[in-house]
Formats: sequence, structure tokens, C-alpha cells
Amino acid sequence: IYGSAGESQFQFYQQQLQRAEEELRTAEEALVAFQARNQESILEHQLGSRRQMHADYLADQREIAYIIQDIRGLREQLSRQPADQSVGLSDQLTVLFLEIKAFNAHASAPIQLQVDSAATLSDKSLAEQIAFLDELVRVLEEKSAEIEGQISALEPEILALQQQLQKVYTENVRLTRARDVARETYITLARKVKEQRIAAEDNTGDVRIASRAAAPEEPASPRKLLNT
Repeated sequence: IYGSAGESQFQFYQQQLQRAEEELRTAEEALVAFQARNQESILEHQLGSRRQMHADYLADQREIAYIIQDIRGLREQLSRQPADQSVGLSDQLTVLFLEIKAFNAHASAPIQLQVDSAATLSDKSLAEQIAFLDELVRVLEEKSAEIEGQISALEPEILALQQQLQKVYTENVRLTRARDVARETYITLARKVKEQRIAAEDNTGDVRIASRAAAPEEPASPRKLLNT
């Protein structure tokens, strides 16, 4: 440190410290006020709920597509049978299970049936069973279309919530960063003022050695006087 600016320099840092303290207080108050209206966690829960609904709708739609595929496979199998032939018990059971899957796809309790091998589950003819399967496909396709509409209505809500959440997150980061910068500035100036106060109490002199000269590692030129 070469020389000392005296009292004027100390006053300069003192003024800067006061200003930094005011800026830090303002930044902290802004962050506290933001936390009073911070909806980040609320938006996260709403967004998570909408995303789960979206995933459930897609799963329902996929399951309906599988059921429709099974129904059409059974219909094709029945259409190859003679028109005057009665529908076998196994085919009746298949129709019954497909109907159950179509209208109660997420049933958790397994269904157990005890059927006599000579019994019948329905008195429908082959043509009636095929017509029933066609109607079942139509109902499922309508249900799939309804789910598609719900998915389409849900997607803008998800995008809007994502946008709101990002805005809140960005504001939170900005205010937190401003608070951190103000705090670092205040701490730095507080240390500088303390250093100036200690230096002002030093009566040993105005000139002190800041660092010792480094020893030369190589010649600067072939001139010995310049090197010396």
C-alpha cells in the first residue's frame, strides 16, 4: 500500500457501505414480499395433477384401442362361421369378458365364473352377436373420441401452468440473485471500511511495502547495466 488517502477515503467507503446496506434491505424486503405471493408449490401441484390426468386419459385410450382390436378379431372369427350355427359357449364367454373389459376396464377385483359345460350365457343368434359386437365397437369409438376431446382441452391448461410456473420460478431466481449480490457487496464494503479504520489508526507512516520485488528469472537484454 503506497500512501494513504486519509479521512476522505474512509468517508467514501462509509458512504458506499450505507448505500449497500439500503440496497440489501430493499432486496431482502422484495424477496419477502414475493414469498407472500409465491405460488410455485401450488402451480407445481396443479401441473402434476393435470399431467397425471393426461397420462390416465392416454392409458384409457390405449386400452380402448386394444379392446376394439380384440372385439374385431372375435367378430371376424364369428363371421366365418355358418349363419345357422349357434354361438358356442367359449365364444359367448369371450363376448362377455370383452363387454366387461369395455365398460369396466380398470376393475381391480377379478371375476370368477362357474359355468356348466352344457349351459349357455346368451340366446342371441350368430348375427345378433355380431351386431352386438359392432355396437360395442361403436360405443368404444365414441368413448375414445370423448377422451381425445378431454386430452385436447387439457393440453392448453398444462402449457399455461408450465408458463406460469416458469415465470414464478424466474422471478424467484432473479430476486434471490439480487439479494445475494447486494449481500456480497455489503459484506465486501463492510470489510473495506474495517480495513480503512484499522489503517487510519496506523501511525507508522504513509508508505509501506506492499510486496517484495520478484527476482529476475532471465535477462531482459544483453546490456548488463539495464539488467542490473
